[in-house]
Amino acid sequence: MRNTSPTSAALAAGAAAGQRRVAAGCLLGVAAVLLTVVGCTPAWRGKDTATVSAEDETIRAVVEKLAVNVHELRFVYDELHIVARDALVGENPDRQLDYIQKVYLQVDAAQLVAEYQYRMLSVIHYIKDARRTDYLTLRARGLDKARTRLGTAIEHIALYDAFIKNPKATATIAQARALIQGNIYLYDQLLEILRPLVHPAGAFTPDPYSPI
Repeated sequence: MRNTSPTSAALAAGAAAGQRRVAAGCLLGVAAVLLTVVGCTPAWRGKDTATVSAEDETIRAVVEKLAVNVHELRFVYDELHIVARDALVGENPDRQLDYIQKVYLQVDAAQLVAEYQYRMLSVIHYIKDARRTDYLTLRARGLDKARTRLGTAIEHIALYDAFIKNPKATATIAQARALIQGNIYLYDQLLEILRPLVHPAGAFTPDPYSPI
């Protein structure tokens, strides 16, 4: 039988108690963060369907459309990679490949912007009411900036597309431009909904959405 001294037993008991206190502290910390950010229940899943506001329903419908566009843009990006490979056997393959690569980099950037906005918008209904106006203000500002970035991406894509001769490439690029333009249209819809719900802009500020 192993001989365990009272001192060793006390140290072991103290270590075990310390571990329990650390674990309990971690659990309390996680619980506090969750309660601060999302509350006890999701904002609309915890409510009766009849009490969900018209704004929430409209936001949810638009966000679902954004999800489809994000997926389609990723598909178009992958298609442009295939088209770029096929362009190596056409007329002026180096230049054509260069233009197509520039286009799919713009499509990739636009897709990342769209996906980020979708992810941020998809959790609106989980935000506590006390934090809702702050979060909506941030999202309105984010949408406004994303709209500008997507508009710039469309301009760059149109510039490169003018030099691309591959029919499959031009058809795929047209699809990408339509999807990006569709995202801008959906952002405009969301901004019309969010403007009355966000913090009012400060006097003499060029930004339509005031900082928090």
